[in-house]
Amino acid sequence: MPVYQCVVPAGTLTPAQRSGVAEALTDIHCDTTGAPPEFVSVIFNELAADSAFTAGKPAKTAIVAGNIRAGRPPEVRLQLLERISDAWMEITGWAKEELVVSVADVPASWVMEKGMIMPEPGEEEAWLRRLQAEQES
Repeated sequence: MPVYQCVVPAGTLTPAQRSGVAEALTDIHCDTTGAPPEFVSVIFNELAADSAFTAGKPAKTAIVAGNIRAGRPPEVRLQLLERISDAWMEITGWAKEELVVSVADVPASWVMEKGMIMPEPGEEEAWLRRLQAEQES
């Protein structure tokens, strides 16, 4: 369920950087929350060069907006924000002034994946077993 949308000006990331960011976000999310990697989606959206502005002026700004299942302590969100920011800067070489990271809680009951309502945090194993049973029948 976690969906991380990375919005960047067109042509500013190489395929290797996108792949590196996707791997890092998956690892960070799983390590921080305990969620399985199968739950993590990372999407890159590129904007035309004249479509990104900060303070009304053209800017090379990246936005990483994550939606995660609600129910985790605030410290988890803080760890995600800090680790995502650090990884982005390390992989892309961008400055912290060029990055906005947000993580929003979404109730698990508001998300359906693979035809099933997502589990609450901590109930992933039972959900995966139910999914496997449904796929086998």
